[in-house]
Amino acid sequence: MKLQEYLSDLGIKYFREIEKILHSRGLDKDEYSIELSILADQYSKHQDANEKAAEREKEGKPGFYNQFDNGTLQINGYFTMIKESLAVILKLSPKFGLTPADLDKLKNIVGEPKKKSKLQKLMEK
Repeated sequence: MKLQEYLSDLGIKYFREIEKILHSRGLDKDEYSIELSILADQYSKHQDANEKAAEREKEGKPGFYNQFDNGTLQINGYFTMIKESLAVILKLSPKFGLTPADLDKLKNIVGEPKKKSKLQKLMEK
């Protein structure tokens, strides 16, 4: 399948891995390439935002929110990106027949952020 030019290197990696899953099911049709590119792009944005939030936590800053001198908290762009990319991932994945097991496989193939954020750990409970 032909991927879209806007994909990052990580997006291309996701595209190829999802394409392998679809090929094994006989679903690797060129007509799906645009939607598959969108899905791969959202996976890469999701992973990038998680990694950047984890980097902030390593620096001693909150990963998903900003804290101002007066104590006010505000959700930052990483949280928003994760939330929005996850919505697209969950919407498009069933269209390609990707099951939760497939999604776990993708996580293992492409890799997860090196350190999970506090929010990710909390969500796993």
